[in-house]
Amino acid sequence: MKLILALAAAVSLAALGADAQAPEDTPRTPLPPQTPVVPYGQPGKSMLTVKDLMRHVLNPAAETFWLSSGEVDEGETTRQRAPTTEARWNVTLAAAATVMESANLLMMDGRAIADPQWARWSADMNKAGLAGIKAAQAKDADGVLVAGGDMFDACRACHVKYIPRKPEDQVYDPLPEAAEDAKPKPKR
Repeated sequence: MKLILALAAAVSLAALGADAQAPEDTPRTPLPPQTPVVPYGQPGKSMLTVKDLMRHVLNPAAETFWLSSGEVDEGETTRQRAPTTEARWNVTLAAAATVMESANLLMMDGRAIADPQWARWSADMNKAGLAGIKAAQAKDADGVLVAGGDMFDACRACHVKYIPRKPEDQVYDPLPEAAEDAKPKPKR
């Protein structure tokens, strides 16, 4: 019995030590102070609303995943956002897994909507999460970018239908029309 307790204590201390060693570049999306999370419910029953699942689980995971892809234009140069350390690849992998499983959570009783498009977009999100997992495991920056785009497409399609916004409530301003003779500037 003492051996079991000693092993449990050692594992707990090792886990705490590993957590304290987390890299500084690990993105941490704070949970917004919104609806309180219910501490206990019936197993197998959905406890969070779709809105709260999005706010506390899916959106932070998707945003974390998207931070691992693409590039940032910094004037004369561009900076790649692909992970460069094992720890960052693991964060990307965990975010993709959360996105994948969240798509299943959207199909649970109490959350699923009786609409074939809801099921299709949830399946698209699940597939994108799985593709993100495979890309992160392979340390494939291009695969992460493609999976992130697929995640965005599934999110956007669903949001356009189920979260209608008035034009004045749009998050993004419309892009100005490009001149006929406008050409993109070549990268140096």
